[in-house]
Amino acid sequence: MTALICWCHKLDEIPHGGVSERRKAGDSLRLTIAEELGVKACTRLIAEYSIRNAGGGRFELSGTLDSEFTRVCVVSLSTITETIKETLDCTFVPPEHLPERQSKEEEALAVEEIEPITKETIEVGRIIYEVIAATLDPYPRANDAELELSSDSTEQVSLENPFAALQKLKDDSNAES
Repeated sequence: MTALICWCHKLDEIPHGGVSERRKAGDSLRLTIAEELGVKACTRLIAEYSIRNAGGGRFELSGTLDSEFTRVCVVSLSTITETIKETLDCTFVPPEHLPERQSKEEEALAVEEIEPITKETIEVGRIIYEVIAATLDPYPRANDAELELSSDSTEQVSLENPFAALQKLKDDSNAES
């Protein structure tokens, strides 16, 4: 997650009217992101966002993320492209204004995503990285990829079935009766 840490804004540098940015990751940054995420390549990463001072120490981040990654299909091992287009929508608050500890279920169902302001900084890059990491398909698969099993491997799979031994016992007891 260290690659995008440079995409941040110090609170004292955000004007009262807010700030709007369009950031495009260069070659070296995309290479680092790909390495950190364990993907073959990051071919595009563009974020357009604005940060608005909502008063009371709160800052609202909104915008869009457009990225593209080169991945390897888990079935065919062919190269595929995965595109991620997501909306950024998050509120940053001072740590002392974070809501009381919620259960994981309550946190997951929360309407508003609230993040702490750390070191007087709005960490936009961290949010972008987390969105990408959460959105990437853990098992990328080409649209036409199918796992083909030969008859030998199908037979072996059925023998390795954990219930095959129970079925054999049942079959044996039926044969004895």
